[in-house]
Amino acid sequence: MKILITGSEGQLGTQIEKYCKLKDIPHTALTKRTLDITNKDQILQAIKRHKPNVIINAAAFTNVDLAETHEKLSHAVNTLGVKYLAEFCHDFSILLVHISTDFVFNGNSKIPYSENDLTDPINIYGKTKNKGEEAIRNITNKHIIVRTSWVFSSEGDNFVNTIIKLARKNDQLDIVDDQYGTPTSADSIAKALVKIIKKYEVDNNFEFGTYHFSGYPECTWFDFAEKIIKISYENGLISSLPKLRRVTSEDYKTISPKPKYTVLSCEKINKAFSIQSSKWKKDLYKQLIQN
Repeated sequence: MKILITGSEGQLGTQIEKYCKLKDIPHTALTKRTLDITNKDQILQAIKRHKPNVIINAAAFTNVDLAETHEKLSHAVNTLGVKYLAEFCHDFSILLVHISTDFVFNGNSKIPYSENDLTDPINIYGKTKNKGEEAIRNITNKHIIVRTSWVFSSEGDNFVNTIIKLARKNDQLDIVDDQYGTPTSADSIAKALVKIIKKYEVDNNFEFGTYHFSGYPECTWFDFAEKIIKISYENGLISSLPKLRRVTSEDYKTISPKPKYTVLSCEKINKAFSIQSSKWKKDLYKQLIQN
């Protein structure tokens, strides 16, 4: 079993590569400079050269606000590039493991979203990711789509790193307290993906399809920020405690609309692969202590 990882320079791709190295899993990690998934010729050459059994697509245009003003680029990466990968995976009988998002939902639910709930994205990012999912389902049965949410790691631009940077410069931070989701560590996602792939390697009754994987329990951005600040201060990552002020989505205007509730139900992935939701507070503590 050999894995090809796209988007390996991103926070999730980086973690997947690290975990594959740790477990001595044969893999090839390609960045967007060494594999542009919007270029069909590059995909074909990468497949012929590396001969993967599995492609993990961690390549994505993930800047939600920037997607509103860069719709063509978001569509090219999140929809067209995914379509091209699906076509080649179908042609070469490769398992496509694709990372998607909670933002395919509109946020109007009051209970956790299941995989069977209808998608209805409210911003360009969510719409292009949703179309990428649809392309995969229409092209190849041999796929796993994993929707996740509020991803954080020690790498790149994410909420955790942003809050720590802001806390070092400001006495007060305004944090949205009416959007609910589930923070998820990139490390826990990488482990879940590898567990799925290992089952694929040996199980003739493997269940392809769409799955949710995210952290636990649900919280607001304010709750998340409060925990980040507490751990960071107690462990010397910040020298003082800024005041945190609760604000609404209407108070904190952004370029793109954000869904109010995108908590994901992870019952299906637990039943199929014995993968349980990760405890994000424990993962956050581990990440910040190690740094």
